[in-house]
Amino acid sequence: MVLSRTDDFQVTVEKSYDKMSELKAFDDTKAGVKGLVDAGITKIPQIFILPPKNRPEFSDTNETQFIFPVIDLEGIDEDPIKHKEIVDKVLRTPQPELAIGTNKHSDNDFITVLLQDHIGGLQVLHQNQWVNVPPTPGALVLISNDKYISVEHRVMANKVGPRISVACFFYTGSMPSSKLYGPITELLSEDNPPKYRATTVKDYRDYFRKKGLDGTSTLSRYRI
Repeated sequence: MVLSRTDDFQVTVEKSYDKMSELKAFDDTKAGVKGLVDAGITKIPQIFILPPKNRPEFSDTNETQFIFPVIDLEGIDEDPIKHKEIVDKVLRTPQPELAIGTNKHSDNDFITVLLQDHIGGLQVLHQNQWVNVPPTPGALVLISNDKYISVEHRVMANKVGPRISVACFFYTGSMPSSKLYGPITELLSEDNPPKYRATTVKDYRDYFRKKGLDGTSTLSRYRI
C-alpha cells in the first residue's frame, strides 16, 4: 500500500486500503476538511471518494443548462408559517427513488418505538427482498432469541412527499454494569435452546458503535 502524507494525516493513493482505519486516523487529527484544505492537498482522500458503482453518471457535454432550486432561509425564526414552508422545502427530494434516508441496519436497543406519519418509507428485509412496512397506529416490534426477530431495515424517500418520523430507542441505561444479558430463560427449552451467548450492555453497544451501519447485524457476533 502506498501512502502520501499531508501533515499528520495519511492519505491512501492505492486501491488497497482499510477505510475504517483511515477514517479513524482522519477523525483523530481533529483537523476536519478545512485542515486538509489549509494543508494544500491536491488529491481527494480516498475516504471521500464514492465507489464506482455509486458514482452518478454525467453527460459528456458541458453546455447543458440546469436550474437549481434555491431555498430562502430569511425569516425562518420569525414567522411560524414561513418556518413550516421552509422546512417542507428542505424535506423534499427531486429523486426520491434514488435517495436512502437510513442505510440497512438493525437496532441495538431492546425495544424501538417509532412514531411516523402516513407517508411511510420504512422497509424490512424479508427472504432477501425489501418489503414496505405501511404505518400501523399503535404497532410495536418485539425481539427475543429469534422468536421475534429484530429485522434488518432501512428508510427510503417516498414519491408521495417528505416523510416525518420520530424514533424512541430504549436502553437499559448508560451506567457501567457487569450484568450479563442473554435470551430470556422462560423462553428456552430443549426444543428452543439459546441461539446467542450472554453479554454485557457495554460490550454490545461498544461493538455496535465500532462496527457502524455497515449493513450487517450486530447480533451475528454473539450467535452460538
